[in-house]
Amino acid sequence: MYYIYHIPGVKIGCSQNIKNRIRQQKFSHYEILEEHTDVFVASEREIQLQKENGYKVDRIPYWLSLKRITKAKKIAEQTREKWMPEVIKNMIGRTLSDDTKLKISKNHANCSGNNNSFYGKKHSDEAKMKMRLAKIGKTSNRLGKKHSEETIMKMRLAKLNKKVKI
Repeated sequence: MYYIYHIPGVKIGCSQNIKNRIRQQKFSHYEILEEHTDVFVASEREIQLQKENGYKVDRIPYWLSLKRITKAKKIAEQTREKWMPEVIKNMIGRTLSDDTKLKISKNHANCSGNNNSFYGKKHSDEAKMKMRLAKIGKTSNRLGKKHSEETIMKMRLAKLNKKVKI
């Protein structure tokens, strides 16, 4: 259960364990505004109430700020299954033949700018949330790798050229 609580004159927050949260923040008086079973609904509602009541609005939704990434990962796996179409589930783990790769390459040769189907559009908040969920717990593919001296020099020169042009 996710509780949205109010500390009068201080803040509106969200927590699974209100008593511990209030104790951590060194407050004693609070009121429970709402209870939710869905962390995403609770997170959205918390931000709405913060805006409506003139409190500082959290930059990061509650569901993202959960201390244990494993909890968020578990939630992500449960909800990702609902969003993923059957066709995509069947494609996961498959490799494409060189012929198929060539066909895809030819079909997508001119997909930039106005020719791109997403040109001029923006992702919805729901789509952004899905993308965040997909990235939870994943590390960068550059993690632990270092650039070569040659690459570092190229990046320095590119940065200097940008500064000179301005």
